[in-house]
Order: sequence, then C-alpha cells, then structure tokens
Amino acid sequence: MAQAIVRAFAAAGPDGRWQLTDAGAMARNDWLLAELDAGAQRILNSSEPFLRSQAERAYRAGYYGRAWVMANLVAPESLRYGPVPQEAVAAAINAPYEGSTWFMRFGDARQDFIRRMRRAVATSQAQGDPIGKAMHRLSQELGWNLSPDFRFPVGHRRAVRLTGLTAQLERIARSELIRTSNIGMEAVMRENRDVLTGWEWIATQDKRTDPDCAKLDGRVFKLDSGQRRPPLHPMCRCSQAPAVMNPMLGPRETYADWAAKQNIGGAEDGGLAGTKATKAPQAKRE
Repeated sequence: MAQAIVRAFAAAGPDGRWQLTDAGAMARNDWLLAELDAGAQRILNSSEPFLRSQAERAYRAGYYGRAWVMANLVAPESLRYGPVPQEAVAAAINAPYEGSTWFMRFGDARQDFIRRMRRAVATSQAQGDPIGKAMHRLSQELGWNLSPDFRFPVGHRRAVRLTGLTAQLERIARSELIRTSNIGMEAVMRENRDVLTGWEWIATQDKRTDPDCAKLDGRVFKLDSGQRRPPLHPMCRCSQAPAVMNPMLGPRETYADWAAKQNIGGAEDGGLAGTKATKAPQAKRE
C-alpha cells in the first residue's frame, strides 16, 4: 500500500507537490483511492479467518480453563464438562454483541478507513502537500508508518494509533477474544450451577483499569441475574470466575496435570495444555 502511494505521488506537480490543478491529478486520485480500497479489503480478507480461529481458541480456553479452576475448588467427580461441540463454538463466535457481529464491525471499520483515506488525500491535494507530508497525514489515519520520516509523538504513540485503521481492527479483535473467552467460561459454569453461588467479576488491577470495571471487581452475581458480563467496553480486560458454594482447601493441581488426567489436548482447549506452566488457582481472593 505504501508503494502505491509513492507511485501516485511520483508524477506530482512542481517540487513534488500534488495539487488539484496539476495535470493528471484526478486520474491519479481515482487510481490511488482504488488501490487503497483494494488494500483495505486484502487486510480484512486475511484478518477475518485468523480472528475466527483465535476466537475459537479463546472460547475453548475459557471453557476448559474455568473447568480446571472449579476442579481445584470442589470434588472433581461432582463436575460436568465435556468435549465442546464445534457448533456451540461457532454459535458463540457469530452471536451479535451490542447489536452487531464482529464481522459486521470489520466491515464498518473498512468503510471508515475509506472515508479517512479520501479525507486525507483531498486535504493533501487542497493544501499542495509535498509527498513526505502527505504520507505523514496518511500514516496518522492508518496507524502505520508509511513515511520514512514519520514519527509518533513521544509518549503519545498509543493515542495516535487509536485513530487509525490498525487500532480499530485491534480493538475489535481484542474485544472479540475477551468476549468469546468469557462465553466459554459462562457455558461451563452453567453446566455446573448446582455447585456455584454465582460468578465473580474479576478486573485487571493496574493503573489502566477502567473506573466502572474497578467498581465491579470482586462482586458476585447470580448466574441468571441479568448482570452484563465482560467485556464492559472496547479493549476491556475483565474476566469472570466461578463463585463456589463450599470451596475445598488443599493442594492445588496444575492445569497441565489436570488436563492430562482428563485426556484434554491442546487442540481441544485452545492451546492451554501446550503451555509450559500454568499458575494454579486460589480458593479465594485476598
């Protein structure tokens, strides 16, 4: 995509400036926008199947990860869980979230990308930008470094990237993976509701924690309370944990050991069994 922009500006007017009045400007404009459109579609075409496969892994990891947590807190023989049907995973991934599916949000991101690119190109033409400045402007909209002299402001890299296509797709992907992981958690907890008092909201505890998430941290809700589950907002890092009626205290079993006893492999649990070390859960949070 960067090469297409360089080629479009190669035939620019005097001093390498692309002005609306120079010969061939409109033809280059139409060609460049078509290239950007095709580039955006290529990005989405490669991103969608990858996100779908990662969302499936997240669902399975959430399901078996919470099954392991409960196995360390109650008598294992009282638990119910089993192979996760592929159709259940697909249904969870394709379920609408806040009025749209993840692939609909990808489509919206593409349309927003095209709008941003048209605006950036039109502004560069109207102001007679040299190629360096024009590419700098496009870099800001994309969230990518297209220009050799482009630099994100010191200490504000993240803030700038949040305006670009890259960050939009990142927000969608992160939110979707958290959502499907939590749906997997919810599924195994519902299967074992007879040993649970409900579920506990777990917020990431650091300086970036959202205030609304922080207020919910540690609160326990009934399984059918209607309380909204994580993610609470885009890029939310919250999770949920089973609230067990009478937690057992004693030696903890690692996930790898537990999964081996249950004949659960990495292909089934989203890759959890393949990790080198898994921290054992705690019976209660301090």
